[in-house]
Parts: sequence; C-alpha cells; structure tokens
Amino acid sequence: MAAAIYASHLNKNYLLKEKSSKFCSAFIGAEKGRRKEAIKDVSFSISAGEAVGILGRNGAGKSTLLKLICGVTAPDAGEITVKGSLTALLELGAGFHPEYTGMENIYLNGTLNGRSREEIRTKMTEILDFADIGDYIFQPVKTYSDGMFLRLAFASAALWEPDILVVDEALAVGDFLFQTKCFQKIHELKKKGVTVLYVTHDIDTVRRLCSRALWLEDGRLRMDGTVEAVTSAYMAAAVGQSPAKVLDKGVNRFGSHVGSVLSVTAPHIWQYQEKIMVKVTLEPPKDADSSDLSVSLAVKNREGLDLLVLRTVEMGYVLKPGQLQTVQFSFSCPFTSGRYTLAVGLEQASRLPITYYDYWEGMLEVKATAKNPSFGIFHIPAEVDVHEENQT
Repeated sequence: MAAAIYASHLNKNYLLKEKSSKFCSAFIGAEKGRRKEAIKDVSFSISAGEAVGILGRNGAGKSTLLKLICGVTAPDAGEITVKGSLTALLELGAGFHPEYTGMENIYLNGTLNGRSREEIRTKMTEILDFADIGDYIFQPVKTYSDGMFLRLAFASAALWEPDILVVDEALAVGDFLFQTKCFQKIHELKKKGVTVLYVTHDIDTVRRLCSRALWLEDGRLRMDGTVEAVTSAYMAAAVGQSPAKVLDKGVNRFGSHVGSVLSVTAPHIWQYQEKIMVKVTLEPPKDADSSDLSVSLAVKNREGLDLLVLRTVEMGYVLKPGQLQTVQFSFSCPFTSGRYTLAVGLEQASRLPITYYDYWEGMLEVKATAKNPSFGIFHIPAEVDVHEENQT
C-alpha cells in the first residue's frame, strides 16, 4: 500500500535563549543560547488508511513531529512527504479567531483548508449538527468553554473527511458523551480509508483506535510496532521498570523482578458460563512490602481495556514476601465469544503508579455454547417476566 506519510532522518532544533539580568537584552542583543534537539534522526513510513498512535512523555517531541507532518514548521535536516489532503486538530482553537463567531470561524477554517464558500455552505448543516452548540454558533468563540471550542473544532476538522486526520490530545477536554461521538466518527473515517494520527497519554484510547504505535523518547523514535507491543513497553518504562520483552507465544512481560511469577495455569480456550480456574505460582522478593503485596488477575479486550480485575488484597488475602505460594482464582466465565488477553501481576496494589514486580500477559479465546449470546462482551444471568395486559 502506498505511503501516506514518509519521514526519513528528520531533525528539528530550537534555540533556547539564555537567562539575562538585563531587561532590554531581548531587544538590543543578538540571540544567544543553546540549541534543543526536539527531533533526532526520526524515520518511518505510514501507509494510507493506517491508524497510528504517537506516545511519549511531555517534551518527547510528539507535537514537534506533528507540526513537521502538518507543514507548520520545516525540518532542519531530513525529508518529510505527505500525500493527500490533511486536516489537523493540533491545539484547541488553533486556526480560529477569538473575535469571530463560531459560524464565521467555520468559514475561516474551511477556507484555510482550501474549501470554497459553496463547499462550506453545503457542509454547514452537518457541522452544526455534530458540534451541537445551539445559538452559541452566533457568539464570538472567545466566550466559549473549552468543551464548546472542542465541539466546533473537531466538527470543522473531521467532517470534511480528509485523506489524513491528525488529532493531538485535544479530545481530552471533551465530556464523555462527546468523546464517544468523536471516537465513533474516527472509526467511520478509518473504515473509509482515512489515515489517522492520534497523540495522547491515554493508553486505552490508543489501543482502542490504533493498530500501530510510535514511541518517542527525548526526540528519538524508541519503538515502532504493533499497538500491543509498543503500549506494553511504554507502560513498563512509564513506571520506571525494565522494558517489556516478548516471550514465547507472544506473551508480554515486564517488572522489577521478572521471574517472581513462576507459572500461570489456565485453560487457553474458555467456554461461556464455564467455571474457570486460574492458578498462579509465585515467590515474591524478600524485600517486598507485605502490607499490600498482591496478585492481580485481569481480562482485557483486544484494545487493552480492563474488563475484569481481581486482586487478592481486595479479596482479603495479603501475600508473604520471600515465600513460595500458589494463588487460585475461580469464577464463572461471563464473556461472549471472542479473543481476549489474560494478565497476571505481582504488585504493590495500593500505590500509584503501581509497582509491578512481575507482570505477565497472554492471549485466550472464549468459545460459543448453544446458549451463548450474539452481542455484547458480557452476559450475566438474569430473569425476565412478560405480562400480557388485558385490553379494554
């Protein structure tokens, strides 16, 4: 598939001015200071129709990379090629004039993206319906809340159905219902072959929206791969532990004392409503804090969202450091047919960020039974009564 975005050995530097005790030095002196390498020798290729998450801590170079892709700034070295129309939602309100009304800003934003007034008029009703800000559309946008600003900005960007859509963390200010609406629209665009770049600190969202991820660290591309592999490695590094590594059969594992979990025994294929037993044999490190030492069991969907989490400490059991122990979880399988991830963690449960001594995860499947429901993720026992009313 043809590349929608191609980057080769990108570099971008910024000048950081030195502090000065003279008030007027910024006006009369030559610029002095050191150069900050925001992007360092970054190369990648993104195919048309891919949905790619971009991860990294604040200052890692994510926003700079997006500005290079969007043409807001030019690289100092290297090559960046973008094919097709691109619409970006970089910073809340970028491309909007605070004194103009929402309606006027729709025309302004559309014109900046190369749309004619007739095209904008044709799309106006759809944009207004999606933004759903009522009569505020006739008020200056400087009077808008962040949520209203987001509604208008996202509608103005996404509803044009560009070849490439770039979103940089702006959705974080939206309410839950509007975020859901935006994610549904992004899924629609993906199905139509739109390339999506999404920057966020929310791992669950990246796993839900994207099939691939880029991890930037200190301006460099540290990892480029499947969303499962990259997000697992990023999570491990984010809590200050050893990077994730891939074991046999694609199992992800990380932690400060990898090997403390000696074995995880569970059926690879589960049946709906079947009694499931997961047995974990482990030996916690001797220096672990015994006050909240716990084993967690989690079942995640394919996007990495936790569907079920059980912790021994919350069930009344605290583990002993330095002691060989076996923990067995038993429960009835509530999940409908599909592929899931089973995760087991030896952790200090009550601290944030969670300290993982050993974290293990692998794939499992839930198979259908004769009574297995067709829709949804969970299905729980329930009763229903139907009463026929007498008609008069």
